[in-house]
Amino acid sequence: MATIEMGRVHPRSLFARFAFTRDELRSASARWTAARHQGPAAKPSEMRTYVHELTHYHQLVTTPYGLFLQYCKKLQNEATISLVNTLLAAGFPVIPPLLVNIIPLTSKMPTGVADEIRRCLSGWLNIEVLIAALDGNRARRMDLSEMLITFEKKAEKGAKPIIPPMLYWQRTFFLVQDSLADHITRVNHEARERRNPDPVYPGNIDRSAITAALSALPSDFDRAIEGSEFGLSMLAGYRWDVDGIVESHATAAEFWESDATYDSFTAWALANDDPDLGIYHNCLVLGLEAIGTRNLQSFLASYMALCEIALFAPLLPWHAELRASSPSFDQLLPAVRFERLLGSAAKIKPMQSPRDHGRFVLDLCKDLGWVHPTQIIRSAVDELQAVSDPITVVYLQAQRWRAQMRSTTFIGIDPFLFDPSPAAEQWRYFFDFVIIDYKDRTTYHPDKNFLETMTTRYLSMLGLETLMRRDSLTLEAPYGKSTRESEWMTGLLRGRFRDLFGRDFPDLNVV
Repeated sequence: MATIEMGRVHPRSLFARFAFTRDELRSASARWTAARHQGPAAKPSEMRTYVHELTHYHQLVTTPYGLFLQYCKKLQNEATISLVNTLLAAGFPVIPPLLVNIIPLTSKMPTGVADEIRRCLSGWLNIEVLIAALDGNRARRMDLSEMLITFEKKAEKGAKPIIPPMLYWQRTFFLVQDSLADHITRVNHEARERRNPDPVYPGNIDRSAITAALSALPSDFDRAIEGSEFGLSMLAGYRWDVDGIVESHATAAEFWESDATYDSFTAWALANDDPDLGIYHNCLVLGLEAIGTRNLQSFLASYMALCEIALFAPLLPWHAELRASSPSFDQLLPAVRFERLLGSAAKIKPMQSPRDHGRFVLDLCKDLGWVHPTQIIRSAVDELQAVSDPITVVYLQAQRWRAQMRSTTFIGIDPFLFDPSPAAEQWRYFFDFVIIDYKDRTTYHPDKNFLETMTTRYLSMLGLETLMRRDSLTLEAPYGKSTRESEWMTGLLRGRFRDLFGRDFPDLNVV
């Protein structure tokens, strides 16, 4: 069944597009549910595809890693807005992609304008490098390095562009924490000034811990981690990155409670006959080697838990105190976490069932000396409050569900998908796709305010990212099956840009 494959933890995962109808999905689920009463049953392709893509959505909205990446995008958006307004105020053209076209212009700018451009561009680029490092995205890091090298060579030939300073990504991480704390404080203050009943974000941030981390010098161990991580990520034969982790996690979710056996699953993983899926198979094979069981359900439960923990690092501003209590920087990188987790999984008893999740995770984190996911969950649940940022709302609700269900809410999600019970309906309200394009129709989240906020927020991010990265302002619609929807998105984005920049962008189109 064809689908738009999202891969890495990316905001596009808010939406899904499938090549089957909604009725075909429901019919497949009914057949599978009935067949399972007689014993193990083959999971229909429609269900496998749906579970796979929904796992990506959960990686995005329910883990600290996914939420942190989206917060980084917020800061990049602010940098882009400041960049464009500075250009326009100084009378310079806005030529996409700004990332490529703006640096050569700086040699022609007055000093004050050039300095502001450098500040904004440095912030955007350093955050991009941080995201690429956390993502294990080798191709993106190489592209950024080559771009900067090109401008440096032009500078040597007398072009004299102002090249933004690049920092170690560990330094950028702490600067981002400080900037996020400022952003949250400012936005919450503006919400109070508008007499909004709820803050936009939780306000329980330990600023003293963030300031202390920002002031501290990195340890020799942390410097070594950064150097070795970068070197390994640049190797073409490196066997995993976040793409491999999240895809293999979603693939394991497909096989959960199917009729596959340990031997048939192992043979499929080892066959690896599709070069495009090689890195996903590699991760699963590494898991098979590390997790000491020949029971497929035990392996899948253990592997899904391991992958989830890889994305459950103390990355958010609210985790500053947790980072201070366990300062090792190697626990912040998903690819490094995955490697360490495999090593620990080889020494401990695998999960016997989802109910064994707490023991398994505790054994892993004790062996590694890491911040335990329950501490991260508690930091959200203890301060659970009404907030208005939609992504943060979903993240906080996910931690509440994890706390109540002993963290197994997102391991073996199939029972939640079509169960008519009130609990399952509430689960789907928070943790199903915002918008789904089926073959025959598009379905939308039932809360229209939530739907509009999530959609407009995403479209704004997409438009600003396009302005920085691409040479055309024609955007592919993230969802929708009609010209009318694309025209609505185009109008919304043009209006948003007009409000931000005080001028029209007639070339901005969503198709």
